[in-house]
Amino acid sequence: MTTLAEFRTLVLQRCDMVNSNFVSTSELNSWINQAADCLYDLIVSRYEDYYTTSFEFSIPSGSDGYTLPEEVYKIKGLDFKISSDWVTIHTFTFEERNRGNRQINRALLGLTNIKYKWIGSSIKIIPADQAAGTYRCWYIPDLVELTSDSAELQADLNRWKEYIIADVAIKCLIKEESDPSAIMAEKAELERRVLSMASNRDAGAPLRVQ
Repeated sequence: MTTLAEFRTLVLQRCDMVNSNFVSTSELNSWINQAADCLYDLIVSRYEDYYTTSFEFSIPSGSDGYTLPEEVYKIKGLDFKISSDWVTIHTFTFEERNRGNRQINRALLGLTNIKYKWIGSSIKIIPADQAAGTYRCWYIPDLVELTSDSAELQADLNRWKEYIIADVAIKCLIKEESDPSAIMAEKAELERRVLSMASNRDAGAPLRVQ
């Protein structure tokens, strides 16, 4: 896998700035991480579950919410545990946030009437008096920043490392007031490739309408 130090070298080679101090190491590190974030977003936007993982949490009686870990970037879904089974629960609209518990006919609707919404840094559950229990959150985590020279870009992103190199090389050339148009055209083509190849990850099973 490509390390942060290796990325700096590849970028400087790409924009012909080897042995130049015009762009600082800290600038390069920052731009490399920004480019990696952009690449990560491109892949996440394909909704192919490259990074989907899960964790379980509990909400105690008397509470109607749970503060999410900082690493949660996007929620893919939430399950509620009934006995030994998991039941999918759905989101509520903001207009439904004050739906009264007393109007709920539990005999008809049961626990599957529970809904959630991500508000601020927390998951809020309605009806509040049915929120207690065990949940499983499926989510996409934030990309881990490269902070040391030996830190490696994760494998699934590394196959598209040229996107990161091109993006940072453009920034270097702009700072130098040189013409970045050739690399910008290359980056645009790389982006089209990422968006095309990241889609329909399981080539043997076409996507279905949800």
